Amino acid sequence: MTSAYTLSMETFEIVFPMLFSGMVPLLIIFAIAAIIEGKNDMHKSNVIKHVYFYLVSLITLVASVISLGFVLKVGLTSTVFSDAAAYEYATQPPALYLGNVDKSSDASCDGECIYTEDEIQQISQWKGEYTAWLENRDMDAREQSSLVSSLSVLIVAIPLFFIHFRSVQKEAKASDSEEHRRRVIRPTYFYLSSLIGLVMIIVFGSMLVNLGLKTYVFTKADTEESYRYAPTEVDPSVRGSLSAVAGCEADCGFDAETIQYAERYDADFDEWSETREGSSRKQSEAANEIAFLLVAIPLFWYHWHVARREGKESSSV
Repeated sequence: MTSAYTLSMETFEIVFPMLFSGMVPLLIIFAIAAIIEGKNDMHKSNVIKHVYFYLVSLITLVASVISLGFVLKVGLTSTVFSDAAAYEYATQPPALYLGNVDKSSDASCDGECIYTEDEIQQISQWKGEYTAWLENRDMDAREQSSLVSSLSVLIVAIPLFFIHFRSVQKEAKASDSEEHRRRVIRPTYFYLSSLIGLVMIIVFGSMLVNLGLKTYVFTKADTEESYRYAPTEVDPSVRGSLSAVAGCEADCGFDAETIQYAERYDADFDEWSETREGSSRKQSEAANEIAFLLVAIPLFWYHWHVARREGKESSSV
């Protein structure tokens, strides 16, 4: 991410595509359940009501689970996995590419500015980008921005879920055994929720096992992974361009801030490179997988338990 605004939208960019991409099959499944239940219930308005309340409950439940997973991840990266925050939120300093400067050696002005007006304009633009990068490199601010995005979804979704789920739970308790036996939409909701939790357990559990195997057993696989995620070395042309800028303060009229940025680029890039090391990446992956497992396990257990219990009660009627 290159800006605080982009980072703050990260959760929305992940949550809502996942949520809406799963709505079509959910609507199809609930439509089939409604047709089946409608054949056994002459009150069509009840069927429409059940579809609405259970579908809203399921959608808001999924949104809450995903957002809660991100909240837990932020909590883990700021406490247990402290190195993960640097991997998550640190960004690469902007590079300067100039095509007409002799980069094979430490070019210098030597009494005459070697830059064209267009190149001086590029340097000025690079300075602005570097200033913005310095202002937005506060990882605590980025972390809080990401947390706010997740909490925003959570604050909206949870009340909607409890309002609708409480309504269907009250109705279920008040219904007689015959009504309970005819229901199709209710078990569809609970089995779908169980399936979502189970899929999350399989996916994030497998990723966590994969991480453990690469870290402690198959270390060569981790070496290959670290190489793949390692940052690309700075192009020599970048270092050459910046070296030339630092030596042309008087001849080109560069201000002190531009020279300061040119001289500190290597140190800033090396500092950022350290955040891409394997340990930081592993902690980030572990925090992500553990956070969503902590959400998925109770999600699966509760809905599977209710579905099985009510299924046995219906079969015994």
